[in-house]
Amino acid sequence: MCQSEAVNLLKNNDNQEDREPETRIITLNYGENLERSVFHFQKGWTVRFVRGASLLGRHVDVFTSISGKISWKEGADEFATFAEIKCEQSGAFSYQFVVDNESKPAGNGYILVMPVLLLNEYPLRLNAVACITHISKLLGPLDMWKERLKVAAKAEYNMIHFTPVQELGISNSSYCIADPMQLNPNFSTTEKRYTYDDLATLIKDLEKDFHLLSLQDVVWNHAARNALWLLEHPQCAYNLKNSPHLRPAYILDRLLYHFGIDVINGKYQNRNLNKEINTEEHLKIP
Repeated sequence: MCQSEAVNLLKNNDNQEDREPETRIITLNYGENLERSVFHFQKGWTVRFVRGASLLGRHVDVFTSISGKISWKEGADEFATFAEIKCEQSGAFSYQFVVDNESKPAGNGYILVMPVLLLNEYPLRLNAVACITHISKLLGPLDMWKERLKVAAKAEYNMIHFTPVQELGISNSSYCIADPMQLNPNFSTTEKRYTYDDLATLIKDLEKDFHLLSLQDVVWNHAARNALWLLEHPQCAYNLKNSPHLRPAYILDRLLYHFGIDVINGKYQNRNLNKEINTEEHLKIP
């Protein structure tokens, strides 16, 4: 029995996600920045914010990246007043609070809502995930992926991490995206052009047939230099116009580039700088 099948046999009461929803309290204190702390919650749980001693008698507005500004629910007195949200979506979220309409937040922190993973409709504990990375651009045509990924299941992995599957840029770097809306054309063949719909079908088959879940990087900040949208909107990236402090580095980079071209063309062969480096002598500086 492979590991994923064993995990599928977990009883519901053994699974943390099946516990009764809980309410966890975060106490807000003036000037308390908890950027290095993370509060963990399960989906369905409730986050309740209450005022600490330093905020009693003051006007406090609480904001989260989950639902924006949160309204306070009045209690019998100020000690019973609270603001709360329900964790209905997994992911990492932030919160901050402003006191007496000040211009800067008086404190902040982070909330991590743990995902609920289902493998063929059975719960999969996060600490039971056995993941292996595959470089997508090296897997070949999409119609060959299933057979090539079968070995991951035989090795008792239950999740595959794919590097980006989008169309890559001129450098062919695995994380340099030319068009995020298009599947890498190298996955297609002369007979068929594959799309995201075909990839979705494959992902479902991997789970159904091999008990393999899938995970893929999402790249927001690495666009290829030949990306059409970047050519149309150059202001979205660093360049010598909007970032003049980069000009000295650019000049040095171009000098090194042309120096390398000159070495290839043999202009420095009399200085023991050959086109090819294949002996230890070539590494010695005259």
